[in-house]
Amino acid sequence: MVIAAISAVLLILALIAFNLLACELNSWSGVLNGFGPGESKSRKDAKPNDTLFGQIGIATTNLLPSGRMEIDGELFDVVTRGEPVDRGEMVEVIETHANRVVVRRVQG
Repeated sequence: MVIAAISAVLLILALIAFNLLACELNSWSGVLNGFGPGESKSRKDAKPNDTLFGQIGIATTNLLPSGRMEIDGELFDVVTRGEPVDRGEMVEVIETHANRVVVRRVQG
């Protein structure tokens, strides 16, 4: 009985240690490839959001209202003001606030 309890505790501790190690390795995996923790490969040399105002790109996902767009080969997380935009449509950056990029469908 005591051996079973000790074995169960050791198993739980091993699982906790494995999960902590996996999370730590995941957060530092970019560092091994030249990026800091939390940095995305596609964002390493990306434009600051304040330079995106007025830029036109293509929605790479459906924007319902959030999704992604591409400008000059770079991907950005974006949001609309509520209107859906289909993947492949042209969108324009109309607002930027810190890390929030607001877009609208290009009329024309």
